[in-house]
Parts: sequence; structure tokens; C-alpha cells
Amino acid sequence: MKDDFDRGMSPEEATARIREVAQGEYRLVLTGSVSRALVKGPLIMGDIRCVLSNGEVTAPAEKSSMDGIFKYLMECRTPNHPNSALKLVVIISKSNLIKVCAIL
Repeated sequence: MKDDFDRGMSPEEATARIREVAQGEYRLVLTGSVSRALVKGPLIMGDIRCVLSNGEVTAPAEKSSMDGIFKYLMECRTPNHPNSALKLVVIISKSNLIKVCAIL
């Protein structure tokens, strides 16, 4: 039987899973473009952590270029971005790794 990671999760399932992992111990990986955005500012690591801990997945899972891997669009207003939602494209693994692929 395939699990959530093999079929992609619903937005509600993905929201719950990402929040659960983000509020515990996890490994965070940022792509190069996300790392560059942090260096340029005004985005800070606290913004990313806020979205992961409090945000909502707002779209269905999207297949990535790798089989069995799904991307999720997560968004949330943060203290540093109160006027508009900060949107992140996120991948979550079975091993509590969260990869932030893009900032939209």
C-alpha cells in the first residue's frame, strides 16, 4: 500500500505534517536561490521558520522532477511581512527533512 509520500498529500495533510515536523527536530535545506534571497534581505530565517510552523498549504501536491517526490505551496503572513503572505515551495521527506525550493 502506498503512503502519503508516494501519492502526495492533500493540502490539509501536508499542512499538518509540515507544521508537525517544523515544530520539532528537523533538517532544513535551502536551495541556492532561497539562500541568495536571505543574503539580499529583507527575508530572514525567522520568516521561513514562521511559514513552516504556522502556514497553510494552499494548493494540491505537485510532482517534482524526481519520482515519488512532491512539492507543496505553503504560505503565511509573518511579522516581517504583515501586509502580504510569504509563499514558499516546500518538499518534505519521510526523514524529517524540509527543503525550501523557492520563494514566490
